[in-house]
Amino acid sequence: MNNIIKTAVFLLLAFAGISACKEEGRFDIALGDKTPPQAPEYIRYEPLYGGARLFYKIPDDEDLLSIDASYTNGNGATVWASRSYFVDSLDVKGFADTIDYVVQLYATDKAGNKSASVPVTVRPKESVVSSVSKTVTVKPSFGALMVSWENSLTENVNVSVDFSFTENGALRSFHQAYSSRTAYNRRFISDLNLSSQISVQVTISDVYGNTSAPRDMGQMSVLSDTELPKSEWTLPFPNDTIGGVPMGDGTYESDARIERVYDGLVNKVTDVNYAGFAGLPWNLFIDLGAEYELSRIRTHQRRIVRGVTLPTSKGSLYAEPNVGRYNMYRFDSASKQWVFINEVRIPIPDNLSEQEVINLGTAGDLAVMFPDEPGFTPPTRWFRFEALNSFANGYTGTDCPYLSEITLYGRKAN
Repeated sequence: MNNIIKTAVFLLLAFAGISACKEEGRFDIALGDKTPPQAPEYIRYEPLYGGARLFYKIPDDEDLLSIDASYTNGNGATVWASRSYFVDSLDVKGFADTIDYVVQLYATDKAGNKSASVPVTVRPKESVVSSVSKTVTVKPSFGALMVSWENSLTENVNVSVDFSFTENGALRSFHQAYSSRTAYNRRFISDLNLSSQISVQVTISDVYGNTSAPRDMGQMSVLSDTELPKSEWTLPFPNDTIGGVPMGDGTYESDARIERVYDGLVNKVTDVNYAGFAGLPWNLFIDLGAEYELSRIRTHQRRIVRGVTLPTSKGSLYAEPNVGRYNMYRFDSASKQWVFINEVRIPIPDNLSEQEVINLGTAGDLAVMFPDEPGFTPPTRWFRFEALNSFANGYTGTDCPYLSEITLYGRKAN
């Protein structure tokens, strides 16, 4: 048995040596080589969204490195694509229109020699710039503009929003840009506490330099609301039942106090200003003191910096054991039932420094009651916060007992 194993190892090493020599030989061929490779033999193309897939027969050159393609876009820039020598198709992207383009298809060897070009005429499907531009919507929200768009191709795009308004008799203009490649996006241009109308234009661009014509989104006025007075709030006792649902116990830990969720103070690393709840889902009811029409909610997380598990300065922000996903309800006095408002997933910050994450956590996480069509709820005296999951594992984590502060916005019902 040992002899068999030794023989197998010897054969493997010998084969590896031969393969290495062959590959090394491929590179040795490139030394001093001035002979261009043969051109690939074009077979056909398949139109793609904003691109084309070229199919070809690979030339039989032992020092072949890649198959390449290039074309000149509408801005006069050269767009280039490449695939390794053992793949028989190549995707060319970045086309702005559904018109005929001439693509040059050629081969390159290890010495950098290029073959003669094979001109190929292609007509792509609709570009990502065009498809995204059609889906953009801008709607007024509370002290903000809500910008939404779809990117079904999940390509990198830039969405530029230019808006202007008159303030104190002077015209003011601002520019806001977002980059994304996710299928659906919603962003808020906030802190627009204006009474004047806002004019909005949106432009889409891609990484290839293609830009859509500015799209006029019209004029709109932002919505207004106010912070509800917490001095009028009261909370029921733990396990009191309203509409068939029990109130949570906010004293999950010895330092936790349920009344701290509306005392106006936000938990910091050195503080113990938070409520803690056991189990999932847990519920928090708030008696608003009068009937209100609700518009927005702001929640604050508990920030913990702890040993090995949460060693950084941002600690537990946007991570367990904080709530990352929750439901909102209003109580309907006529039916004596809780009415679902919306589910919220608090966005996890991406590509931010620790201090920027801390700043976000300190400011709190704002959500709109009706994000698709910002507006007010019907009048209600009771609000219910239902914690579902933490941020972990795609908002499926089950360790999320903490809430530091909750703030509601809206207007008093007539």
